[in-house]
Amino acid sequence: SPGVRGGSEPGDLFGYAVDVFDIDADGYDDIIVGVPGEGIGSRNNAGLVHILYGSASGA
Repeated sequence: SPGVRGGSEPGDLFGYAVDVFDIDADGYDDIIVGVPGEGIGSRNNAGLVHILYGSASGA
């Protein structure tokens, strides 16, 4: 998906937690997506948060 870096892997749990609010105060809602099972480097289940910034044309 545009705005989401990397690839999905089994157990990532992409979207386990999702919230929507205007994090950058630009007047457009942003989507915050939790990925608690994401591995980073050699650390399993380190977790990650994606922020998809909203705009006049969408997120």
